[in-house]
Amino acid sequence: MRLFLLASVALAFPFIAELAHGAATPLALEARNTLFDARAQDVNGSAALDLLHTLEERDAFTDNRGLADDKGLTSTGERPAGAFATTFQIGSGRLFAWQSKTPHDERDAESVFINLHGVNRNANTYFRILNNAWAHARDAGVGSARPNSLRIAPLFFSTLRDSRAINASTLAWGDSNTWTGGDGSTNPAGSNLSLFSVYDFFLEKYSDSRNYPRMRTITFLGHGGGAQVVQRYAVLGRDNPAPGRISVRYVVANPSSMLYFTRDRPVEVDTRSCNWFDDFRYGFGNYRSPYRLPGSAAFLFKRYASRDVRYLVASDDDSSVEGDQLCGGRAAGGPIRHNRSWAYWKYLNLLSGNNNTSIRSLFGDFPALEPGKSNNGGRIPTSSAAHLGQFRGVSVNHRIAAVHNTGHSATAVLESAAGRALMFQARETLPRQQN
Repeated sequence: MRLFLLASVALAFPFIAELAHGAATPLALEARNTLFDARAQDVNGSAALDLLHTLEERDAFTDNRGLADDKGLTSTGERPAGAFATTFQIGSGRLFAWQSKTPHDERDAESVFINLHGVNRNANTYFRILNNAWAHARDAGVGSARPNSLRIAPLFFSTLRDSRAINASTLAWGDSNTWTGGDGSTNPAGSNLSLFSVYDFFLEKYSDSRNYPRMRTITFLGHGGGAQVVQRYAVLGRDNPAPGRISVRYVVANPSSMLYFTRDRPVEVDTRSCNWFDDFRYGFGNYRSPYRLPGSAAFLFKRYASRDVRYLVASDDDSSVEGDQLCGGRAAGGPIRHNRSWAYWKYLNLLSGNNNTSIRSLFGDFPALEPGKSNNGGRIPTSSAAHLGQFRGVSVNHRIAAVHNTGHSATAVLESAAGRALMFQARETLPRQQN
């Protein structure tokens, strides 16, 4: 069976020479895609500008950030220990991923963990981090870290930046950040597949009892840019296909921003110069992803509140220059990521109607949600009481934990004791809030 898989990968990805050793050899990209124009064109010289011109329907962050400091990939990277290279046929394209060599028969899998890289697209590193955390938890007998666990680290390529690492069938997205905002894939030509649809594929695949009769837990996790995706997928993604049999979990570690359900924000925002602060990926305004919105913001909030979402916040993730420093990102709580995460936790609870002392003392001011708070002359964006009333009446059934003496490091956060607890333990065994 494994030989058949490797042969299939080799046919789909002739550049994968690293199945046994080393890094993949480059493969030149020929004609390529656009999001709204089906004409194939070379991603070279002026044609690259043509490609960017066609990617107008992108999320607010990608639209406003540009291409500064983007890096390109020339291969899939070194094969991590314990993994083999594979691809998944999704729509008209194939998604590359590193997958664990165990269990030898996937039908025996009881848990699956899908760890998403950040903007550097170093899936091999994220497989190693996941595998190390899982091995420690498995040895300690922690929760869902079963010996028969699948570990997967998918790789989301850029059509524009990674031309030497992909071929005509590889799923790839415009520049190196478009996948994080749910934008449509641009390779293969006309594929137009959102990452959220890719995650729906994984959810449906691993919840199918005909192929995975022993599956009990599906966990999506990510750090940084990957955490942004996981959090938004937890809001937008399809419902658990087998709620009586399978637990679906979402682990969100140190994202630069999360999806707000209203225009309320915890800090002042210059809404004249930053009139897109509530556009998607930051809020629901100007939503342009090919992934269909499954309901209103109020409906999605109430559904999200009931889902098993876990947040990890590094106490020393305090850089004021790294991460999303656009005005839309800073609107989520200023320049520092850990402040944004705690402000979002506060927001979710206040929006649901929970304003107890442990919540009110957290970072950020939400004048429309906190009685007695000033809105600083109208400079903090707020919603009307009538609008906010739609969101009341639910409990936020999430968990949050601080990881102390740790900065913006996927390794340090996900392999910490707190990280392993939130990744592998059952929700009912976890404290609701650990500052």
